[in-house]
Amino acid sequence: MWPFGAVRAWSMVHGRCLSAVAQENRKVVEELKVKKHASPHSNETSCATPCSTGCPVVLAQELNCWNCGMSRNHGRCAEHMFCGSCGAMQPPAPDCNYFELLGIAEETFDIDVRVLEQQYKQLMIQLHPDKYMQKSLREQELSAAQSSVVNIAYGTLRCPHARAVYMLRRLGHNFDEHTSESNPEFLMEVMEVCSEIDENARNQEKLCKIRDGFYKPTMDTLCREATAAFAKRDVEAALVTTSKLQYLKRMKQMLHHSIDVE
Repeated sequence: MWPFGAVRAWSMVHGRCLSAVAQENRKVVEELKVKKHASPHSNETSCATPCSTGCPVVLAQELNCWNCGMSRNHGRCAEHMFCGSCGAMQPPAPDCNYFELLGIAEETFDIDVRVLEQQYKQLMIQLHPDKYMQKSLREQELSAAQSSVVNIAYGTLRCPHARAVYMLRRLGHNFDEHTSESNPEFLMEVMEVCSEIDENARNQEKLCKIRDGFYKPTMDTLCREATAAFAKRDVEAALVTTSKLQYLKRMKQMLHHSIDVE
């Protein structure tokens, strides 16, 4: 049994790690800010579906194409990256839905990561900087902004914990990353395994056994629980599972230093 002081110390260190990641994500998010251009058809809006860091992104919501003046529809992200009339790159939609953006038809926790990766690569081919070298400065800026949105969306949906946090936000609930009191037994179990990982940092055979014997089956179980919770829109159950996924994310990071975790 771990003493309370050790639990508290681990939680504080883990909290600082999460804060550092959040700070780095906010730097990336700054790239999403699009320069304002005077137009009688434009205004500003806060992002309707913020990323897992809760960033206060403000994007230019232009009701008409900046290049040809045709009316824009912000309904579906990926379909409206380009103007339907002149083909010019458009600003990221402020109501961007990461699932729609990456071509995931159903907003569910149980997504096929291989399909997600394929969709991501296809979008990044469309947004590759080489395609915009001869374009106007504004289109270059917009393609960079769209690339940032796609990268953040992909990183969010690819990670089970980040995906769960994002889906909770879509349901109108924030996840407190520092809350661990609701899962003390699971936290203790994860801490014991993490301690074992630390003690065997150079023993790949032992680490592979931990990965295959604890990490992978536990992750599979939690993903099934998350899928069921979000399908029922059971926020309380989703919060509990998201908290557990957070602990397992830290374990994956520890294992990843020495072995392939996927």
